Amino acid sequence: MAQLVGLIVSEDDGFKKHFARLLRTGAIPVSVMDDRASRDGAPPDLVIVDTRDASSAMASIERLRANAPGAGIFAIALVAEPDLILQSMRAGANEFFTWPPAEETFHGAVRRTAARRETAVGA
Repeated sequence: MAQLVGLIVSEDDGFKKHFARLLRTGAIPVSVMDDRASRDGAPPDLVIVDTRDASSAMASIERLRANAPGAGIFAIALVAEPDLILQSMRAGANEFFTWPPAEETFHGAVRRTAARRETAVGA
C-alpha cells in the first residue's frame, strides 16, 4: 500500500503534534505536509480538521473538499453533538472523532481512507 500524504488543519500546536504522532505510528505510512505545501502542490490524501472552534471549521472543510475531492477528511471536536456531526458531514467530512480520539479507532479510519485511495487509483 502506498504512503499517504496528510495535512493537519489547526492553530493549536499541541493538536498538530498529537495527530502527527498518531499518523506516524500507524500501520499505514502517512507523511505530514505543512499548510504552505498543500497550497502549492498536489492535494493531500488525508486531512485532519480541528473543529473544536466550529465557527471557521465548516468553511475549512468545504474548501478542502472542493480542493481535494478524493481526500479523507477527519473532523475532530470536543463533544459528539448531533448537530456538529451533521454539519461536519454536510460540509464534506468522512469521519468524526471527539478529542482525543481512541488510537485504534483513528487508525481504523486511516486504513479505510487508504483502502478507498487504492480502489480509486486502481479504477
